[in-house]
Amino acid sequence: MSVAIGIPVHGSSQELLNLLKNIYACEHPQIQTAEIIITNSGPKIDRKISELKLSIIEVPHHFYWSRSVETIYNHFHKSNASALILMNHDCLPKDDCFIKILDFHKNYPTSVGHVVLLNKAANDTIFWAGCRNEKFAAAFTEPYKGNSVMCLPKLPYSTTAAPAQCLILPKSTVRPKYLHAKLFPHYASDHVQTALLKKNGVPVLIIPNAFAYISLADRAKKCARMHPDTWKTFWDCLFAAYSPRYITVNFIAPFYTRTSFIEATLLSIKLGFGRIAKTLLERFKIIPPLQ
Repeated sequence: MSVAIGIPVHGSSQELLNLLKNIYACEHPQIQTAEIIITNSGPKIDRKISELKLSIIEVPHHFYWSRSVETIYNHFHKSNASALILMNHDCLPKDDCFIKILDFHKNYPTSVGHVVLLNKAANDTIFWAGCRNEKFAAAFTEPYKGNSVMCLPKLPYSTTAAPAQCLILPKSTVRPKYLHAKLFPHYASDHVQTALLKKNGVPVLIIPNAFAYISLADRAKKCARMHPDTWKTFWDCLFAAYSPRYITVNFIAPFYTRTSFIEATLLSIKLGFGRIAKTLLERFKIIPPLQ
């Protein structure tokens, strides 16, 4: 079995390797290969990865605007990876970057079982009504037309392929008037909301940027020591159960620093919640649960 995952690298190479080892090599020995895409600048990954059975592809930070997209998809087409996870790290859709991804995926409808776009954008206009890019907005609003929240719809898979899945990180400062009441009936303007949705058969995990902005260095470590109960409650609530409709968690982020989702995952491992990353992948059926 092969899994493809694209992540930005901000933490140390050893932390990243530990994460990968925990998820793939140790806890999921049935996964023979993990295809890792490094999608932005950062520390070079330690090349001593043979023991983890991982293959790494390094691509430019802004590969969405380059021919690297085609190169990546060609690779996945040949490898028949079971999942492709792409993170857009603070990139705006100036050149229809996500449209390019969708277009490439049309060419290989059965080679990749799932496509996950994990977006932590600096500008929230790409997610909300009034998006400047009409083509981009249209692609993200169907079949959620009428909702302010723009989620990735089912991609044009062939009839034999599974439905698409998507991870989206909206901006945490958004207020209730921008959110559709049916999606977020319990939303409170002074709280950060996390919700797991399942609409038209497409599960969508929505996590606020306040969570994505957790800094592994400096304030995050300090805050985690100060509020361990808050962290434990947050994680336990988020992954305790799966609702066919949604589950909501109110969580006040005590700090706001720009960093990535993977660092937050690494932080959770440091706090003793190493199961989170694995659970996330299992929840979206990207990797099978351990028997």
